[in-house]
Amino acid sequence: MRKLFLIYITFILSNSTLFAGQNVEFKLVTSEATKSVHVAGDFNNWSKTSHPLFKSSSGLWKTSIELEPGEYEYRFLVNGSMWIKDPKNPHWRGEHSNSILWVKSPQSPEILNLKPETGSILKTADVRISATYRSGLGQSELDSKNTAVLLNGQKIPFTFNQKLNRVEIFPGKLKDGEYLLEINARDKQNNKARKVESYFIVNAINMPPVADAGYTIVAGINSTVHLNSGVCYDPDNEPIAQYNWKLIDKPQSSQSSLKNKNLPFPNFVPDKVGRYLFTLQISDGTLKSKPDTVDVYAFVKREYPVKFELSDSLFFSIYETSIESVSVAGEFNRWSATDNPLFDYDRDGNWAAWLNLDPGEYEYKFVVNGQHWIPDPANPRKAADGWEGFNSIKTSSLNLAPIIDVKAVFGPGKIVFDATSSHSQMGEKIDFLWFQDINNPQRFDLKQTGKFSIPTPHNNGTYYFYLVEKDKYGNSSNATLSLNVDKGKVKIQNFSRTPQWSRDAIVYEIFPRKFSKGGDLKGIIDKIPYLKTLGINCIWLMPINESPTSHGYGPSDFFRIETDYGSMEDFQKLIGVAREAGIKVLLDFIANHSSDQHPYFRSAFNNPFSAFRDWYHWKKPDQNKNEFYCYEFHNDWDTLPNLNYENPNVRHYILKAAKFWANLGADGFRCDVAWGVPHDFWKIFRRELKNINPDFLLIDEVLPRSPEFHKDEFDMSYDTDFFGNVLDVLENRKPLSAIFLGLEKTKKNYPAETQDFRYMENHDMERFIKQFGKRKTKLAAALLLTIPGTPLIYYGQETGLLKKTANMKWDVQGNNLFDFYKKLILLRRHQPALKRGEMIKISSNFENQVFAYTRKDKNDSFLVILNFGEKIENCRLQLSNSFFNKKISNKLNKIDVLTNIKTSSKISKDFQIKVNLDAETPYIFRIIQ
Repeated sequence: MRKLFLIYITFILSNSTLFAGQNVEFKLVTSEATKSVHVAGDFNNWSKTSHPLFKSSSGLWKTSIELEPGEYEYRFLVNGSMWIKDPKNPHWRGEHSNSILWVKSPQSPEILNLKPETGSILKTADVRISATYRSGLGQSELDSKNTAVLLNGQKIPFTFNQKLNRVEIFPGKLKDGEYLLEINARDKQNNKARKVESYFIVNAINMPPVADAGYTIVAGINSTVHLNSGVCYDPDNEPIAQYNWKLIDKPQSSQSSLKNKNLPFPNFVPDKVGRYLFTLQISDGTLKSKPDTVDVYAFVKREYPVKFELSDSLFFSIYETSIESVSVAGEFNRWSATDNPLFDYDRDGNWAAWLNLDPGEYEYKFVVNGQHWIPDPANPRKAADGWEGFNSIKTSSLNLAPIIDVKAVFGPGKIVFDATSSHSQMGEKIDFLWFQDINNPQRFDLKQTGKFSIPTPHNNGTYYFYLVEKDKYGNSSNATLSLNVDKGKVKIQNFSRTPQWSRDAIVYEIFPRKFSKGGDLKGIIDKIPYLKTLGINCIWLMPINESPTSHGYGPSDFFRIETDYGSMEDFQKLIGVAREAGIKVLLDFIANHSSDQHPYFRSAFNNPFSAFRDWYHWKKPDQNKNEFYCYEFHNDWDTLPNLNYENPNVRHYILKAAKFWANLGADGFRCDVAWGVPHDFWKIFRRELKNINPDFLLIDEVLPRSPEFHKDEFDMSYDTDFFGNVLDVLENRKPLSAIFLGLEKTKKNYPAETQDFRYMENHDMERFIKQFGKRKTKLAAALLLTIPGTPLIYYGQETGLLKKTANMKWDVQGNNLFDFYKKLILLRRHQPALKRGEMIKISSNFENQVFAYTRKDKNDSFLVILNFGEKIENCRLQLSNSFFNKKISNKLNKIDVLTNIKTSSKISKDFQIKVNLDAETPYIFRIIQ
């Protein structure tokens, strides 16, 4: 294992402070594997080669640079590719959060010992603010007229105590809340001191924390159940000091007990059918909350164990080495090489593990000895992996769960629950198990039958009702219904159902900074007519939160709009104008992390005792794992520290931000890095937002995608399989059949209510046309807009932009790619068969280059033919009798909606037709009957 390096800079003074005329010495200790180290910054125009560090015989890299007084941004470049900010320097700024070096002039003053310290919680409203003033070599006094003290951005008066050389501020009684304190000082010779700041909390009136034990859980017996205090919070942002969970009631003869009862998320295993009741009380160290309760209903539920096994003798016969360790990695564990190890318990050379997997089809590999990724040599079922190899395929089980069909309807003075249209796939009797949430504003007597009624609720609030349908084998399905009661008005919602409008949506992703000339929200408003004419009925705005980054994915304020983009009034006007045009507005929502320039993170980084320290994950960097920083982040995103979802205050804060934007009129969220946030948070997230708007759309960015995020969490998911398969086919890494097989696997693995978010490109990808050219782009676009799912268009995709974040091209006159996209989009908008119709693959005698399929509803039938290869004469397509809505003759009359050319094809007795196909050309035929 390669040892990573320690990086540090020797400064003449602490806090990155240097005097003019002295060299800055950079030192770096690395492993022997390190080949080069450079320091780059605005002092050398960010040259990658100008200032190398030189390695001494002791293994120390170092160099010196003479710098003039001032502030400089810099980073280290290791081995010519790895850029890191100085992990020991608490000062950073700018688009990339580069480290800031301050070369101090001897004449410059300093502000030191700022009080209150950042992250402090003050228990009094009478706050005293002070800081020490240290003059430069000229001994010049503080210039009070040109020195500013800011509290939450507003100037406040101060005094200068010359005797103590101290800046003193007495702002009077401050209200409870959060405060950002900044001091910008100058002396009477106009020498500037470095700005200092502190972020503190005033909590003069201590409020008790609020306990929330979560919602009712319905689970199978003998499965691990995690209780969830994730939406507990302290109104004063004080850390929650104590959790006290108790199991106060359980079924007779149950031996279940609660584990980790003093943690936010304890767990237990229900061992008997019935109800388990728990209480929770929390404390901030001074005050206790009121207790809250939650219940868990357990029932007999079938599990689907799947065995994975690998024989050492078989492995040795192929690879000529023995197994020392082996794990199974696949779509069920996000291809983790360590999560699911196999064991050879009886030492007979057969390594095995049982995993409980939901019914579906899964690709997998074995990871042997930590390095060999191999398909299962004993499994003949396989699929191309896109890397010139194969994944093995295993089907966990046929999904024999009852087909659930439940609704709630109004009756005179009552609500009728009706699940009688549900049925067993095995022809068995179905048992109906109904439960109500413990938090419902009103309790009712629920009949355990397929159909019953309750009186219309009169207490305001949201009511949740849970249905489990099961057969005698333990096969089960479940659904959640909710009622929202407000002043006598009742709204009924199938909580598990995806908003119907999203099934007809064509989503257009916008980078506000580059979409219009002004690069702001007003510019988007001006282009709403363009979007409407194009056929777009939903826009997704990349992040509009305040952020130091141009792309916005590092929010420094979750509640404010980026200044460059406009005001809150501009946002609400955009919502209104879009709504009038029939266009929904989705926002990019970041829940996994903040910017490292967020005041909470700055406070936490600079003070281990900050009230916000536990809002993030901290660690001791492990040099052997290539770790530099004391905080956690994903990938190489060192400017995006991960939020700590073990802290309920974090969850409450993010939920508050989400509800803030939903209440302003957003129609949904695309949730960035959803894979980095716990499932139990997303379940609460869904509840909170659906309570505001039942038709609020939730899209997850989970890479690679996973069905786990669609168990009462998200409505729609990135179809990474579709995107990956299209790329692999075009790059000759997979056969053309991979596209359809991927679509079919999605149908098997995902709940029927899940909507698939399908795309050719987005802000994370290279432009499709740049990679594959115009002809293949048209083929892929025709595919995207004629298959099931919700298509995404990235701004400029329709005009042929080549750069990911180029300025939008508005001159579309004579742009045949734009005309092509517009025709496709409008075709999908106005043809229900292409949005919701049945899709059936059509076989041909050119399976390696022709992908053909039909889309059909009760009114229309379409035949789509995509030729990914050379020109073909007499391509034979095998249709089926079910494709035709009416009695057919011996000819298939059709019109190509892309060219408006009518043609007819002779239908053979076995329902074959012959067509001629131009090279790399799409055809979309509407059948004329």
